[in-house]
Amino acid sequence: MRFLSFWVSFLSQRAVKNDFKKRDEIMKSKLTQRLLLMTIVALLISTGCSPRTEAPLSEGELISVGLLDKPYPNYKQHEFTVTRRTGGAVEIYESFIIVTSEEGESTLAPHGWYIDLIYNKQSKSR
Repeated sequence: MRFLSFWVSFLSQRAVKNDFKKRDEIMKSKLTQRLLLMTIVALLISTGCSPRTEAPLSEGELISVGLLDKPYPNYKQHEFTVTRRTGGAVEIYESFIIVTSEEGESTLAPHGWYIDLIYNKQSKSR
């Protein structure tokens, strides 16, 4: 009987120690997760979550453009829709264009999501 009570006591103490180890591991992992999250947030804040103020590469009066509902490489393989825009203005940036209608409605289209862009380039007088 004494032997049995010794093992029960030993196993319960060991279980308590294991619970503390697990709790410490969980706390360390939560601390690691929090530190990782704070680092990511700090990096995002410091590296470019602020709006860019870069000038367009080119801009001008829009004559015609076809805006696609799928990226350009896929439009020949599948059915697609082209929305034709005429008139208004266009601004061309490094990775997208902004098409502004005569009514003032602007549409952003990443490169590869439009075809047949024709416009009269404005001279830079800034």
